[in-house]
Amino acid sequence: MDVTLSSTHSVSLTKLSLYTAKLPRWLFRWGSLDIDGDKKSILNKIEAMAFRLLYSEMIEDKRKELQLLQTSRLDWTLVRLLFIKEHRKSQAIKEDAFDMPGFNISSRDIARFMIEQIHNSSYIGKTPFISN
Repeated sequence: MDVTLSSTHSVSLTKLSLYTAKLPRWLFRWGSLDIDGDKKSILNKIEAMAFRLLYSEMIEDKRKELQLLQTSRLDWTLVRLLFIKEHRKSQAIKEDAFDMPGFNISSRDIARFMIEQIHNSSYIGKTPFISN
């Protein structure tokens, strides 16, 4: 199985278009992108509004990138999180399909989650939130 793990916050639409034509599975990590169907808490709704106001161009790019993934024939997972905060040890990973379960996660735990998803099909075509 060929897998590409992307841990960048931004991928150009041109590169994404080229990659999606070739890859059978792609896992992404992006900031807290607001998606139809989310059931966010009041606090997370405020956070999402702030991100849209402060980073409107980036959020619009993320929305376009998601649309490309959704119309591709790839098996993809778009992992959403808020802030990266390093911890001395790996911690439990909280997952939620509709709302951010916490405010930060370590890069070690992001990597562990993404690697675990290589052989787990439960989030293919989905956009889970993760945190510690």
